[in-house]
Amino acid sequence: MCTRKWLVLMIVLPLVFGALLYYFFCPDVFFVLLIDRITGLEVHAPNRIARLSFVRILRNYLMDCIWAFSFANTFFLIINEKQIWRVVIVMMPILAGISLEIFQRLGIISGTFDVIDIIVEAAGATLAFIIIRVKSRRHCDEKAF
Repeated sequence: MCTRKWLVLMIVLPLVFGALLYYFFCPDVFFVLLIDRITGLEVHAPNRIARLSFVRILRNYLMDCIWAFSFANTFFLIINEKQIWRVVIVMMPILAGISLEIFQRLGIISGTFDVIDIIVEAAGATLAFIIIRVKSRRHCDEKAF
């Protein structure tokens, strides 16, 4: 499956999975509150589950990793013409993540500055890059990407 469909799956499925996790475990986030208000739904994890350590890791870090992974795949889908652009594919989500963390630190946007967020966003972008490289070498003609 070496087509744009594969890349769309590498963008859409992680985003949907991340959005569902976000909705279930982050009831205090703006877009979740907005969805609740619009739909009348309030299907969130009970507090006793939300307080578990692994759930806090999911909430605080996995979703950032998924975001960066999808972001990198989106860039790959858009700007894949030349080999040099692959560096941009990895760097854009990392730079965006660093920027968001700095904006949080400066109080420009709400949130809490966390260096680990930057690390997991870099990991997500790097994972996307590795998958793209392996997939293109194994199964795809370089021109298909």
